[in-house]
Amino acid sequence: VIGSPRSRTRWAQHARSETRARDTMDDVVRAVSVLYGTDALQQAEANRWLMAFAETPAAWDLCCELVLSAPASEHRFFGANVLLTKVRREWAGLGGEARNQVFGALSTLVVETSRREQGGLACKRLCLAVGAAAAQQAELCAPCLSMALELGGAEHGQGGAVAAFALLCALPDEIEQLASGGGGGEQPAGSSRAGAEDLLPFAQPVARLVEAHVAPRAGSSAELRKSALSCLRAWAGSVPQALTLRMLAEAHGALLEGLLAALADEDSVEAAADALGEVCSLEECSLSVAPGDVLLAATVSERFLRLRAQLGAAAEAGDNDDWAFAFARALGSFGACAARPLVCASAGAGAEAGALQALVLLMLECMSHPSYRVAENLVDAWVCFGDIPMQARSEAMRLPLFERLLHATVQRCMWPADGEDVDALDFEKWRVQSGSELITCCLGALGGAAFSSALASLLPAELPTCAQAWAGAWRRVEVVAFALASVHVEFKTRLRTSAPPSAPPTTPTHDSPRGAKGPSEAEALALDKISIDSLLAQSLGLALSLPPLAKERGGEGNVASVVDWRLLHAFAHLMALFGGWLKLRPQLVEPTLDFLLTAAAARAPGGDGVALSGLLASAGRAMPAGAREAPRLHLTAADAFRNLCSHCATQLAGGSFVDVLVRAVAPLLDGGARLVLGDGSRLGQDARVPLAEGIGRLVGLLEGSEPEVASQALRNLASTPARALQNLLNMLTAHAGGGGLG
Repeated sequence: VIGSPRSRTRWAQHARSETRARDTMDDVVRAVSVLYGTDALQQAEANRWLMAFAETPAAWDLCCELVLSAPASEHRFFGANVLLTKVRREWAGLGGEARNQVFGALSTLVVETSRREQGGLACKRLCLAVGAAAAQQAELCAPCLSMALELGGAEHGQGGAVAAFALLCALPDEIEQLASGGGGGEQPAGSSRAGAEDLLPFAQPVARLVEAHVAPRAGSSAELRKSALSCLRAWAGSVPQALTLRMLAEAHGALLEGLLAALADEDSVEAAADALGEVCSLEECSLSVAPGDVLLAATVSERFLRLRAQLGAAAEAGDNDDWAFAFARALGSFGACAARPLVCASAGAGAEAGALQALVLLMLECMSHPSYRVAENLVDAWVCFGDIPMQARSEAMRLPLFERLLHATVQRCMWPADGEDVDALDFEKWRVQSGSELITCCLGALGGAAFSSALASLLPAELPTCAQAWAGAWRRVEVVAFALASVHVEFKTRLRTSAPPSAPPTTPTHDSPRGAKGPSEAEALALDKISIDSLLAQSLGLALSLPPLAKERGGEGNVASVVDWRLLHAFAHLMALFGGWLKLRPQLVEPTLDFLLTAAAARAPGGDGVALSGLLASAGRAMPAGAREAPRLHLTAADAFRNLCSHCATQLAGGSFVDVLVRAVAPLLDGGARLVLGDGSRLGQDARVPLAEGIGRLVGLLEGSEPEVASQALRNLASTPARALQNLLNMLTAHAGGGGLG
């Protein structure tokens, strides 16, 4: 038969085709070898060639062959990676029969490479390709998952288990990526994308496979245990209703035990924290105060409490923040899920109540951990605690707990002492994000009176009368101003809320209990208003004492020489937020404006202009004549000045007082541009602008009632810029030879 002319022709064509394929295969192997070489030009050329090759239809078969027979691991990985890319990009363009053939070929490659490479990089890449195919075509989910569960059997060994977990992670991750619009092209004709409903029937078999490798006496390697935990994370995120904390305890106790035990292991703690976070994430499956849930919460709490000594040792050593961070993340996830039993069922002297109380105290200890990252992982749990109605909580979880939380939070938000080794960016991030949220949470739990009383206890009992006295007090005063700014919306809401008339409330104290026969709603509201007013007046009174104290020191009255500029900044920000409150207290308005103008001129750290010069140079501009980089304090004080002028415009618009303000503001406007960096705009904002807008509003109001005063004020404000403009015009005229500017 081979000797016939027709068969010889077919054989010759087949031989030429095989020769071309072999030549192309050799070219790919050489190009990949060059890509891993050291010659940059050759690498770039090889990369271009390989990218063009990957787009060809022939790449399907050649890459399958490359995975099976390439001489080195990098060649096999390249082949697997091209297959993954083509599945994600080209799956919808393949015909139905072609898709089935590709899926079968990829599945065969997964089984083969799991055996030969023990689940190496190429095998994991192929698992991603199979998962990507099944995610785009729902009918392939069942065969994909069945293959994964079979590979996870003991007869397939370590390599099979690695491939199984890679497949089981790949499919839900690819489904999520497609759902979020992050991958895939057009939908394959005649098929639908996979979703959670396609995964749900396999949730329990997957949990059993994970349990076989995570259980305390499973004997799996650390790497395989981490892969199993990653699989649990992926599935709990995709089908959370099937893998809740309650369901794990009921059906997979050894899995839950192993998951919690992994938190003690530095190698596994991150994967365990990720998995527990997903298991605890479904809000409607949070634990209740039913006896079974309380017992479960106490059991899990006891497991966390076993690691208390390890957490303390890590904090003391200061060299294991990564473990503490992951542990706190797991603790925060469980705390949010178990908020009700922790807060409502922790009364009494029984073992369950003791474990629940002890866990809440452990969470409180974490708030004082040296690492800000550790403390911020508990914020969501504390917010969940605060959302539970006060009357539903056990006695120990009411005011005393949140007073301690407020104290711990405020201490973390206080500026570190000079010389203390603290990352400034971490500290400011903690204050602005986590600290503010926790302070607001404490206000909601404590009420305005107890909250205000707790903050007032930080303020000095007597007014500091010298710079030395302020040196020991400014950090406590500043954190009170910061806390007030954090809750300004809630405070103003309470101050605006009206209630029916009632008997005058008693004076609030820091340890006033909330008994069953406490004040009525109207009395509590009135008490809140008195306490809030008192705290604001006390705080701003401290601020208004500073300009006179600076003038007593002589010189130019630089208020930053009396206290740290950060306190001035906090006061100015507070004044900007409570302009409406100040308006109702006319006796405070003029001293407040004096403070703000003093702060707007204070000598505070603001850079030497190098950063500003660099920004301007990057935009092709030079530093304007007379311009300088100004401190953030100047812009904050100027913004507060403008805000107060807006709130109090009608009561300030008297000719004599406006004239005084104009004389105070004019020098600040005449000193050249004061650009404040880091305010969101590319080249900073000029701190003079809010000052000009604020005083301009007051001058404008005088135009109708006192036009002469308004005209004189306008001349005083405009004289310096007008002279500068006239000088510029004269210079340009001279440069043009007297021939005009046209």
